[in-house]
Amino acid sequence: MCTNFVHQNLNHMYVGWIDWNLCLDPAGGPNWIRNNVDSAIIVNSNGTEFLKQPMFYGIGHFSKFLPPGSRRVEARVAGCGLEGVAFLTPRNTIVAVLLNRGKARRLLLQIEDKEAALSLEAKSFTTVEMSQEDA
Repeated sequence: MCTNFVHQNLNHMYVGWIDWNLCLDPAGGPNWIRNNVDSAIIVNSNGTEFLKQPMFYGIGHFSKFLPPGSRRVEARVAGCGLEGVAFLTPRNTIVAVLLNRGKARRLLLQIEDKEAALSLEAKSFTTVEMSQEDA
């Protein structure tokens, strides 16, 4: 899964994401098109062990924090190697999922008329959840 693709799509009217190759063997198969690719979970051919890949945890930033009924809201994230998308949840919280492809940095996240100062680790996902009143 290309995480910047997910961020871009969610910022442009997509309502969800399904990764068709969630679990593959160490060679990257089997799959219907017979091309070997990466997946979120690699399963040993004998089925006794599995390895969660980094993209497994990337997907988790969306699936764990965004309940059904969440709506995307405007969020501005500026900087080389930074991507982000934000949502208003049915719990009346704002959730922002940020991807920092570069070095550690500080940034000011703006969501509607609210803002928050953040420190992002290098090459990391960061999920921020805040009540609308505290944002």
